[in-house]
Amino acid sequence: MDGEVVAVNQEVLDDPSLVNQDPYVRGWIVRLQVAEPSQLDALLDAEQYDQTTS
Repeated sequence: MDGEVVAVNQEVLDDPSLVNQDPYVRGWIVRLQVAEPSQLDALLDAEQYDQTTS
């Protein structure tokens, strides 16, 4: 994934447990401005990830 980090979640730096406790709301790490949106097509959604890892 190519892009530019546009934000860092200071709350996670102060309390890393948020990554596991609330990953989709408060536990994000960085916000990325994607340079090439077509790269997103190669990412797995949650269901695909579960199938791959189970």
